[in-house]
Amino acid sequence: STSDANPLFAAALPNVFVAIVPEAAAEKLARHVSERVCAWVKEQGGSVLKRLLK
Repeated sequence: STSDANPLFAAALPNVFVAIVPEAAAEKLARHVSERVCAWVKEQGGSVLKRLLK
């Protein structure tokens, strides 16, 4: 079966993204994105923990 119900067919996000940005802004932008992704993951983890501890 090719149903989306099978987890093997679930969509996944890549672990690498590519963006074309000015060289002068690349390092600062990469650092900002990295910090925001880390913050988002921590927020999600905190949310999950709160739900589990209810």
